Amino acid sequence: TAVGTSPQLFAEHAGLEGEQGAPEVDRVWLRGWFPLLFSLSCVVSRCKLDVRTRGLTVLFEIIKTHGDSFRPHWWRDLFNILFRIFDIMKLPEHQLEKNEWMTTTCNHA
Repeated sequence: TAVGTSPQLFAEHAGLEGEQGAPEVDRVWLRGWFPLLFSLSCVVSRCKLDVRTRGLTVLFEIIKTHGDSFRPHWWRDLFNILFRIFDIMKLPEHQLEKNEWMTTTCNHA
């Protein structure tokens, strides 16, 4: 990924709302990793099985490949991203969807 190979592109030039005062190293997370990983979690949560499975695979490949470079406080955000994938299980309705999700996506995770 571009974030992993060229983090300086994401660290330069503060200017986005909420970034003022953020250390340069955290801008890599705020502009690069966080939006990418969050978007993949949305794919996993909202798409059909084949797309969901591929999104989950990519998400975990990124974590396995680049996770060693993540700062400890970035992991807190990452765990929140991962946990929201499982939020569907909290809903009392949609039992059929939950059963499919448990036997496919959850097992894949």
